[in-house]
Amino acid sequence: MKNEEFMSIVDKANIRSKSLLTKKAVEYGNTDDRFSQFYRISFIQEELPTQALTGMMMKHVTSVLDMAKDPLGHSQKMWQSKLDDLRNYAVLLEALVIDLKGFNKPQED
Repeated sequence: MKNEEFMSIVDKANIRSKSLLTKKAVEYGNTDDRFSQFYRISFIQEELPTQALTGMMMKHVTSVLDMAKDPLGHSQKMWQSKLDDLRNYAVLLEALVIDLKGFNKPQED
C-alpha cells in the first residue's frame, strides 16, 4: 500500500471517529461531564474510572480478536465499525486519564 492511500485511510478513519464520538456524546450526555458514566460505574464497582472504561473497551477488543481469525469473512463496513469503536475507546481513555490528573491539581481561586 502506498503512503497516499494509507494516509487517506487514516483521514477517513479520523472523520468517522469524530462523528461517532459526537453522536455518542448526545446519546449519553445526560450531564456536562463526558465521563459521568465511567465515574458512576467505577463507584458502583469500587474500581477506578479507567478500569470501568477498559472493562467496557474489552468487549470491542474481543470482537476484533474474533474477527481477526477470519479477516476476509467480514465486510469492510463491519471492520470499520468495530475498529472505530475500539479507536474511540482509546481516545476516551486518553482523555479520561487527563481528566483524572486534573482532579489532582490544586484548584485556583
